Amino acid sequence: MGKQTISRKINGRKILLLVFCFILLFNYPILGIFNKPSLFLLGIPLLYVYVFGLWLLVIVGLFYLSRTPKGRLK
Repeated sequence: MGKQTISRKINGRKILLLVFCFILLFNYPILGIFNKPSLFLLGIPLLYVYVFGLWLLVIVGLFYLSRTPKGRLK
């Protein structure tokens, strides 16, 4: 096995762990904490802020883990 194969396996495991963590954070007991009708942040319900903020973190995390460093394109 070369370095590139090991690196891909490690990145695959990191991505899998990231997805698993975000699935847990999108689960009902955690969402229930933010689903309060009286909680607002700048006029936006806190549940919406939480869901879209977490969604943004998923996108940024997956982008960061899937990018290829400049020296490895060969």
